[in-house]
Amino acid sequence: MLDNFRATGKKYITPSWPHYRYQWLWDSCFHAIVCAKLGLNDLAKNEIIQLLKWQRKDGFIPHEKFHGEKRWFDVERWTFKDRKYHSNYTQPPVIARSLQAINNPGFTKEVFEKVLKFYLYYLEKQDPDSDGLISVIHPCETGRDNDPTWDSKVPRLKGKHRINTFLEGIGILLKINVPYSKIGWDIRKIWQLNIFNVEDVMYNCIWIDGMRILEKMTDNLQIKKVIKELAGWTENAIYEKMWDEKDKIFYALDENEKMIKVKTISNLFPIILPNIPKEMLDALVEHLTNQKEFWTPYPIPSVSVSESSFEPDYRIEKLMWRGPVWINTNWYIVKGLLYQAKRFKEEKYRVIAEYIMRKSIEMVKKSGIWEFYNPYTGQGYRTYKFGWTGLIVDFLQYFKNRR
Repeated sequence: MLDNFRATGKKYITPSWPHYRYQWLWDSCFHAIVCAKLGLNDLAKNEIIQLLKWQRKDGFIPHEKFHGEKRWFDVERWTFKDRKYHSNYTQPPVIARSLQAINNPGFTKEVFEKVLKFYLYYLEKQDPDSDGLISVIHPCETGRDNDPTWDSKVPRLKGKHRINTFLEGIGILLKINVPYSKIGWDIRKIWQLNIFNVEDVMYNCIWIDGMRILEKMTDNLQIKKVIKELAGWTENAIYEKMWDEKDKIFYALDENEKMIKVKTISNLFPIILPNIPKEMLDALVEHLTNQKEFWTPYPIPSVSVSESSFEPDYRIEKLMWRGPVWINTNWYIVKGLLYQAKRFKEEKYRVIAEYIMRKSIEMVKKSGIWEFYNPYTGQGYRTYKFGWTGLIVDFLQYFKNRR
């Protein structure tokens, strides 16, 4: 963490220098959590302060902040309206979790209004059909750039081919970024274009999770009430519209409210919801612990083993989020399972959570701090000294406290 902080001139923590040189929204939020767990509270607060410096008046926080870094070969950057400073779409709102980890009432009070405005931005600007479910305008806005959920919306050859790396990249650029750039990334006009409009399960669950945390952080009863009602509205919409009774799992919805029936880590995220009915929770746990789906030797793969798009070793297409394990999603699912264990007084949820933590620790001890890992061998891939993989510290502290 300190190496990646020093590399930026002590401005912010980059995910992994020099491959990643900018500041990313949900990466920084996870970095803040890791720093808080390590007792680096000033560093943790700095990540949030740096993010909020780029917040717009409507609450929007961009997914990338460039901080003066100049990279002429970053083609996507040239499509952004504010290319000198930041990108023009956002990322999963993990920032409330960061404040919870920092656990500094004074700091929380200082930034609370801005953070809440960020969360409210989604319902105001990114719920075009006003059904309580947040829509995303870009695959990378979810943080899961090449997730197979978007395969029908980006150019690619059927099967697994190396050329798909190029096809997806150039396809997203020309089919999504360029048209958005022509209309100045105006969110109202983007919805009218209807190029990419997906209600993603994970995104909505992380938003609800953050709202529930913010509800507990304010003493203002009126604000508490509003936060609770809005979060409840979205949570109920997930149960009513995203749940597939036949498959017993949640699916993302396309622009026509049709389920996108691809099983990825996103489908399991309602495990973190505070009011999920037990029958739905148990069904998700069945999927999670099914060896033909998500229960690999090193869980949890980002795509179900049962999917034809599942690629565990990152050697063919060089695309992310198509099979390997990510520590940040493991961390969220573990948090959800531990919460549900207390809520329902069910020991099995805690046992599953502890197993995932142990296997995650084992994987990192075996390979080191990598961006993501092979779900069968635990081999690390892509970039080394990757920031949010430091969430493993939270797992280590859990077992230390248990002892």
